Amino acid sequence: MLRKLEARGCQMSVEPVVCDDIFEGVAAIGAYDSARKAVVMNPAVPERYLTQHQWSRGITHELVHAYDDCRVDLEPGNVRHMACTEIRAANLSGDCDFSDELRRSGFRFEIGGLQQKCVRKRTLQSLKMHSACEGMTVPAIESVIDDVFSACYKDTAPFPTN
Repeated sequence: MLRKLEARGCQMSVEPVVCDDIFEGVAAIGAYDSARKAVVMNPAVPERYLTQHQWSRGITHELVHAYDDCRVDLEPGNVRHMACTEIRAANLSGDCDFSDELRRSGFRFEIGGLQQKCVRKRTLQSLKMHSACEGMTVPAIESVIDDVFSACYKDTAPFPTN
């Protein structure tokens, strides 16, 4: 991901950044801080979530946001922009890996469409915590997700596929 960002002319901090200031009230492993041009990690995350698997997935998720910010200059207050980058990050980072999703949600008889349902669910979870959605109802946020889902889900850049 870092090479793909560099190829687009985007500079990222490669030094680990641990910040308390952006995680107040947010249960996230990490975040992309556009002002710092860095992925920042949450020091309050319980150690059980800091396995190599979770760490790599979290960083990849945030680097998708960095890539999106680089190529389209994301507007943090634009709900559609935030929905699209969250859809892409959930889809491309492995957040909705089949075996992990089965572990989280239990076995369901419906197998088809689990990836897209998971991406929608995780996008909604992220957006409910985002300042761009402050004051919005869940149905209003879901409506925005529905509006942008197809185009954003299909967009797998910089990867050839999801």
